[in-house]
Amino acid sequence: MQMPFCPKLWDRSPVPPANAIAVNGTVVVANTFGLSAPGKSTTLRLFSGTQIDHETGKGMLSPEAPLRGGKKSKHGKTSTTTYHVTFVVDADFGTPGAVSVRNGNRADRFFLRHVRLELAEDRSIHFECNSWVYPYKKTASDRLFFVNTSYLPSKTPEALVLLRDEELRSLRGDGKGERKDWERIYDYDRYNDLGNPDNPEHVRPVVGGTRTHPYPRRCRTGRAISNTDGVTETRKHVINLDFYIPPDERFSPGKLAEVLKLGVQAVTHFVIPEARTLVHGNDFKSMEQLRKDLYSRPVQPAVDGEVMEKLKSSVPSHKTYKQVAKAVKEEHPARFPIPQVIQQDPEAWRSDEEFAREMLAGLNPVAIKRLQTFPPVSSGGKKSSITAEHIKSQLGDVTIEMVSKTAPCFSAWYV
Repeated sequence: MQMPFCPKLWDRSPVPPANAIAVNGTVVVANTFGLSAPGKSTTLRLFSGTQIDHETGKGMLSPEAPLRGGKKSKHGKTSTTTYHVTFVVDADFGTPGAVSVRNGNRADRFFLRHVRLELAEDRSIHFECNSWVYPYKKTASDRLFFVNTSYLPSKTPEALVLLRDEELRSLRGDGKGERKDWERIYDYDRYNDLGNPDNPEHVRPVVGGTRTHPYPRRCRTGRAISNTDGVTETRKHVINLDFYIPPDERFSPGKLAEVLKLGVQAVTHFVIPEARTLVHGNDFKSMEQLRKDLYSRPVQPAVDGEVMEKLKSSVPSHKTYKQVAKAVKEEHPARFPIPQVIQQDPEAWRSDEEFAREMLAGLNPVAIKRLQTFPPVSSGGKKSSITAEHIKSQLGDVTIEMVSKTAPCFSAWYV
């Protein structure tokens, strides 16, 4: 199928030679704090999904096309940059079925949202990516994304079969070596990183990985084995955000920032002594004291600074620490955020409606039953210790005798 050249009003678009056509497109990249933009060092190539290169057995391959321009925009909390790209292909290239992306940056990765191609007759092709693209210097291979269409194995276009096979092989591990953060390998291992053999109180058994009990299993990381027991994988940091997870399974930049903000505020109270001093004693004598000590107490800048310094020594790298610091810069890391339920009304937690909402939204009851007898009787025949004195103040004009007959009274059963 031929696609006639349809020039757009984009500056510096390459002029196609004779017997060639141009395919224009846009590339959307998420702006990530601390990482440089992809820029002109990033190039893309198209694979045809309908025309085969008989020398390779794969779809016809276009020449490299660099990114041009770069217009920033913001949607809510997500900031993106949109680039333009123009591919010059043979007139008999056919319909694109895959796009390869090479990150020419020497150090930084970038988060690719999507690629969109504009074809003739107002048609378009969309590549949904939502994935990190690491520098070619580290991966030694281009990232491959397929058109946003699903195929059964027997229905996969012939031009894409070898590409799909190569992509599948690149995701499989061999159980050897330590995984690097730019690898996309899905390999599995037993749970041998739950404890710390160097501390007798934190020793934990290995779970899974046997012939009779192969599960549970976790994503294999290949970290060094402890010299203490010879079976436990080592962990270096209390707050370790750099352990191996395949890039496509990691949080997006926006989600990561939210997790960092909430996680840091919670962790500081357990691993950093300075944060514990903000609360005196182990018990709160009233809700007013709880709000004052946990949510409203002015925090001294010195305490915040000390907490952040201790946090800096707990994370594995300066780049990770910068992400953490940015995520919590507008929050006091040593103070808990005010719960949503009492942000507007400090007494909202007292209402029956809020109690019922929290009961159903929290621990899920196994069953909710209409109360037919009082006191309630469990499935084992044991009567509840709840008496009429416990609930009569909540019944209003309804008597205990009416509860099991006409009043809408319910019991929630938990395991």
